[in-house]
Parts: sequence; C-alpha cells; structure tokens
Amino acid sequence: MTIDTRRQVPLEKVSSRLDAESVVPVRVDYRDAHSAQREPVERYITSIFRAAYGASVFEFLPLLVFMEQDRDLQAALGLRGANNTSLFCEAYLPSPVEDHVARVFGRQVSRGQVMELGNLVASQPGQAVALYLLVVAALGRAGISHLVFAANRAVRMSIRRCGFVTREVCPADPEQLDGRAQMWGSYYDGDPRVVLADIAQAVVHGSHHPRISALWSREKLAIDSLADAIRGQRV
Repeated sequence: MTIDTRRQVPLEKVSSRLDAESVVPVRVDYRDAHSAQREPVERYITSIFRAAYGASVFEFLPLLVFMEQDRDLQAALGLRGANNTSLFCEAYLPSPVEDHVARVFGRQVSRGQVMELGNLVASQPGQAVALYLLVVAALGRAGISHLVFAANRAVRMSIRRCGFVTREVCPADPEQLDGRAQMWGSYYDGDPRVVLADIAQAVVHGSHHPRISALWSREKLAIDSLADAIRGQRV
C-alpha cells in the first residue's frame, strides 16, 4: 500500500501541536481484520486518498491503527506481517523482502520479523507523523526488526526531519502492479520509493530525542496495547 502525508511538518511543530491540544485527549486505537468496527476507519482512509490524488483505494492492511480526537478521526495507517503472506510492496521488488533486508543492512532476518506499513493518512499537519512515531515504538516492543513501505517524496522528507534513517530499495514502479496503478490516481506523480527502516535503530534515536521520548512516555499504555496487537499479526 502507498502512503499519503500531504501536509507533513517537522517534529517540533508536531510536538507543540499535540501539547497545545492536550486539553482534548488524543486517543490511539486499532482494529484488526476481524473487527466489525473497521468500516469507519476504512472510509476515512478512502476519503483522504480520493481528496489528495483522485485515488480509489479499497484495499486495506489487516491491522488498522488510528488516532482520534473528540471522536473525530485524525490519522490512520495499516500494518501487515510478512510471515504467512506476500506484501504489497513485494510487487515492486525482484525478490522477497527479507533478501533486501539482508543486502541493505547485512543481517539475515525471518519474514516474521518484517512488517509492512501502508494506508497512512491524516486530516491535519503533523498528525500522520505523530501516529508513525507511536507505531515505531510499538513495533520495537513487539520484536519487529524492520519495516517496509512505499513512500513518496513528501513522506521521505518528513521521516528525515524526525531524524529517522530509512534506506531506499527501489522505485515503486506502477508498471509492476498488473494494471492496478490507475486506481491510485496521481499518487505516482510524487516519486514513491520502496524504503526499509531498522526499527531498533529508530527506537534508539527516539529514546534520545526529548520530544519523541516524551510522546512515547505519555502514550505508553496505547503503545503497549498496540504492541500486543502487532504480535498477533506475526502468527
């Protein structure tokens, strides 16, 4: 799945925004593939992609994570474990994702240690970044070693602004999608690339960053709950 962060901003603005809005609590929750309450989150993802790119997105990852404020959805993303299924991003790759982890990071991993992120959308500046930061912490606690996703130019820039290091693997070539590219509207105009992230490295960085570590401390219960759900996706 591809990712939409149309209006990302640096982490400093994300954190100050969250602090300013703390009088209205932000809630982070998730819906797995068996939840009867997934539909509002799916509709939200579809609406954001349609507004941004004229895309018709009706494919969703099994675990949907979302952030809401005062009962309004503010951001969402999807996660999928690689253990027993192929990944959307592998359509762009010439070989399985674990081969690319080994090549890029010099480390052999099992598919059960890799997750895919997609369906990332947000309503306001910075909220997708905040949700991404919380998911990184949860992935680390769940024992996930690497994350793979297709990220356009804006997403890659936002991640770098947070200080996280990702490694580009290859272009996300729409010609590899067997005719499905047209459903994504103008998304591919943003130069999406398949990227890999080392979760342990990201957690170390976040733990030493005052604003990220403060966010993680404040949302510890949500992160722990999400980590449990992520472990369930590895089975």
